[in-house]
Amino acid sequence: MSTQTYPFQFVSPHLGTLTIQCKLPKETAEKLASTLRSLVQLADGRWYYELTGVQGQEVHKNGPFRLLFGADDKAKIADEPAYVQALQTFWNELPTLIHAEHVPAIQEAANQFFEQHCPEVDKTETPEEVQARQAALEAAEAAQQAERQTIIAAYADDAQEITLEKGEIGVILALVYDNSDMMTDYYHPRSAKNSFLLARMPSKRRQERLLRQVLDRYPDLKAVEWTWHGRDKYSHGPDCYLKSKGTFDYLGTPFKAYSGHEVTRLWYEIRFVSSGRYLPYKGYHVPSPEPSPSSPIPYSPDAIRIEYERTWTWVYFPEKPADAVRAELTQMGGQWGADAEAGISSGISQRKNLRGCLRLNKRMMMRPGRKWQKLRLPPLH
Repeated sequence: MSTQTYPFQFVSPHLGTLTIQCKLPKETAEKLASTLRSLVQLADGRWYYELTGVQGQEVHKNGPFRLLFGADDKAKIADEPAYVQALQTFWNELPTLIHAEHVPAIQEAANQFFEQHCPEVDKTETPEEVQARQAALEAAEAAQQAERQTIIAAYADDAQEITLEKGEIGVILALVYDNSDMMTDYYHPRSAKNSFLLARMPSKRRQERLLRQVLDRYPDLKAVEWTWHGRDKYSHGPDCYLKSKGTFDYLGTPFKAYSGHEVTRLWYEIRFVSSGRYLPYKGYHVPSPEPSPSSPIPYSPDAIRIEYERTWTWVYFPEKPADAVRAELTQMGGQWGADAEAGISSGISQRKNLRGCLRLNKRMMMRPGRKWQKLRLPPLH
């Protein structure tokens, strides 16, 4: 390994500028310079040991610790004149040009110097202080448990958390507030204080209709006015959610936001989640009275089902509608087909052709620019 001469300078508040010269490999020279620099920095309060434990009992010496910025006022050298004299003697005994054979002895002497003069910060506690700290911790834990019980009584069905399994998505109610702080440039406008599980289901596309179907199970939430937020209903990002209109009283203990203001009201959000453990929302374990979407629907005027998905309108008929009905819908911009070709741009089809419609619409989304893609059926509501 090649060697060359490296000069180093260190500024001591007591002895001024101290210099050394090393004829060593670069890595070895820098390591030795770092060791010697720590001896000079002892007077700055940037190196120290911590004494922890109980006074009169077992005491532990931890460290050394180094502050990257600033200094600890408690990290004072016990005998500063002795330290300055020892540092001057140590530096005078260093070789004018340090070679490899000098490094082990210098390193050992520097370690002994450091151990002897490094400040010690006493962080030991009296038995009374230990008891007071433990009592404060127990009181904080008790308050936390009491707050949890209050939240469970106000929002949850029971205290048993539910874990989402692999391959599932959950729908949760999040109690949300703005935790941003302009003064510190901290931005968190949708911070959830608590979250409760509303439903769990096999992983699906995150769509508005799924969230609204879940809301139908909870009368108190269904009565709230909700707005849909989602850049793309096919997106799996966090922007697909329902947000309540207005805010509601927080039924737990008021708390402090990051900016320091007290939070007493929050808004609700219905979100998709892919993992986690959640308390079930009140009414979660009540069986849903609604039939499965796959159940057959008897033919009647009320049995016609309409779904809205992005700019698509899907109309499902249990049987072929009358010629006059089909003609009127065609005038509105709808198109008709049979079997696998039934999935036209507006999505109007007979119910028996649903499978073929879905297949064709996947192709339509992947192959933009077709003339019939510009045809859309206006919303029927």
